[in-house]
Amino acid sequence: MRDTEWTAIVVIHTWEYWKPQPDAQAFIARVTDKNKLLAIATSGSGKEKLAIAGVDAISAASKMSDAPALAERINQWLAARLQN
Repeated sequence: MRDTEWTAIVVIHTWEYWKPQPDAQAFIARVTDKNKLLAIATSGSGKEKLAIAGVDAISAASKMSDAPALAERINQWLAARLQN
């Protein structure tokens, strides 16, 4: 897949053993236009997230009760990208 074919990309991945999921991190590294990328990391603590320059990153705990607020943040991010 070439990221030039997309307006917005959302990657939801886990944080495993204090590291981002390897295949998600590799995919994110390959994206050339980081402004169209949102990376969401779920972890036990909800504090870990990718620190890659130019990538919007959200950290979330693996709790179902947090899902509505997280979904709203994703929707807002997507709406902003898709309106341009």
